[in-house]
Amino acid sequence: MPRTGRPAEYKEDYPLKVYAYMDERISERKIISRAGLSIFLDCSKQTLTNWGEAHPDFLGALGELDRAQENQLLEHGLDGRWNSTITKLVLHNHDYREKSDMTTDGKKLPTPILGLTNVSENDGDNQAG
Repeated sequence: MPRTGRPAEYKEDYPLKVYAYMDERISERKIISRAGLSIFLDCSKQTLTNWGEAHPDFLGALGELDRAQENQLLEHGLDGRWNSTITKLVLHNHDYREKSDMTTDGKKLPTPILGLTNVSENDGDNQAG
């Protein structure tokens, strides 16, 4: 369980530990996540974010973790190994969205006719002739 109080101290080998965590989880066919990484490194998820902001190598490793998680979700969600509801929920964190057409019921919108103006009965009286 992550410690409370003082933030955990960053160590230069943490980017390598991110990859070690990923290798271990992938070999066990388990999902990788920042939450799991925070347990693996005994820190909070916020600490991971702070380290990423302060250390470019660690930020790169976190980016690899996020991309690998997205790939896992797509592959295992599609092949049915992982629960589709949970997969969909977590993919939302990777900017995947389910969109519904709420205005046209899937029908094509009518093509607008441009360049026409409203002509009333009185407009004809005002035209020069």
